Amino acid sequence: MDNNLYQRNLQEAANLYQQAHKLIEGKSEEQNVVEGILQLIAAAEAGHPRAQLEVSELYRTGTGVEKSQQKALFWLQKSAAQDDVIALYNLAVAYAEGKGVARNVEKAKKLLYRASAKGYSKADDKIKQIEENEKRQRTIDGREERKGKIIKWLKALIVVICIAIPSFYLIHSIYIDEKDSEAAANQYADEYIVSRVDNAMVGVYFSVQKNRGWISKSVMLYPEEVTRELWYAVMGQYSFYMKDPMLPVTNVSWEECQEFLKRLSAKTGKKYWLLPANYYKAIANSSSLHPRYNDSKALRPQASMDDLESNTLYDMIGNAEEWVADTIHKSGKVYHKAMGGSYHTPIDQCLSHETLLEADGKSPTIGFRFAREMTEEDTK
Repeated sequence: MDNNLYQRNLQEAANLYQQAHKLIEGKSEEQNVVEGILQLIAAAEAGHPRAQLEVSELYRTGTGVEKSQQKALFWLQKSAAQDDVIALYNLAVAYAEGKGVARNVEKAKKLLYRASAKGYSKADDKIKQIEENEKRQRTIDGREERKGKIIKWLKALIVVICIAIPSFYLIHSIYIDEKDSEAAANQYADEYIVSRVDNAMVGVYFSVQKNRGWISKSVMLYPEEVTRELWYAVMGQYSFYMKDPMLPVTNVSWEECQEFLKRLSAKTGKKYWLLPANYYKAIANSSSLHPRYNDSKALRPQASMDDLESNTLYDMIGNAEEWVADTIHKSGKVYHKAMGGSYHTPIDQCLSHETLLEADGKSPTIGFRFAREMTEEDTK
């Protein structure tokens, strides 16, 4: 473009800008804000940088024009492109804070450096603020990185400990809710369950009434109530797993017991289930199986697997009531049954004692044990 023409255009834009402010402010002639805004837009279109900044503000606030953030940004960028220091600063703040544009701190800093080079002191203050924020964020990121490395190291150490020390109780006492550390613990727990749970099962022979006669039955039955330790081994968590691990697990619903049996069956490859009520009663009545009664005032710990007496069932009556397989439908509701009485049930009432709870019901006195079918291998 011819330099003389360029200068004439600049002068025309400046004249339009001055005329606009005279109309808006009412200087030297009658005030006419509407006409003044039109003149201001004309000045912006003619390339006046400060007019472009002011038109941007009009569109941002909706003063005298229809509010439009898109047009406000357009005119702000036009003004900044001509190095208007206020436009440079305002556009930098928009990028720094992500207002109306995608957040871009580097672009914001470049705009601020341009404004600072022109002596705009607010730009210097903003640069300092951004750099302090970046330094603070780097410190936070560094801490998080170090924390992540420490956690990773600790988890690796726990895995080594869990594998190196042949103690299942250690594993369930150092429960870490992280996938990689769980994998090692779960592998060790699976081996524990497979090798020890099935070895503890007791072969039980009994008779149940059917119609007017009796039929003989046989099952493999877990000799005691499921402990908190065993619950943790199968389910992976229990709120009291670090306290009294050999106590019967209670406060678990019938549905949760079914999930336990599903997982135990998957881990061992054998199908486990709750005893039906008539099986439970017949077995609890058998004096040859030593179904001991707990005459204490609280739950009694179960024996460790190493201390279990062969062919002996523990606490079929007393200690904790036990869920059985039966489901009862009554008055449109579903109930589940527990039998055998608990530590506060009189001994002469344990065999006849039954508790019904609605689905998902729990009790601090109700636990469970499990059974499976007897196979030819079990009889050898």
